[in-house]
Amino acid sequence: MDRLVASDLRRTRQTAAPVADRVGVAPTFDRGWRERDFGHLQGLDYEAAYEEHELAVDRYGRAAAERVPESGESMVGMYARVLDAWRGLAAD
Repeated sequence: MDRLVASDLRRTRQTAAPVADRVGVAPTFDRGWRERDFGHLQGLDYEAAYEEHELAVDRYGRAAAERVPESGESMVGMYARVLDAWRGLAAD
């Protein structure tokens, strides 16, 4: 392994630390690898977040993928962010 990349969130830093020690590679932390930001919906269970707020793509289609929770990001936005992070990593 020549590279270890993870999101910059505290819990992923904590998870990456023992892996980095084990493989002998210093981790790189990048905001681009964060999970989706659900904004004000963060912490709600699936039913509340996906059904009550119509975020379930399998049920509500593209509108759900484009829906942006207050102070959060859409699934489409998250996809673009992660794809940019992937492209940057691949180019490097």
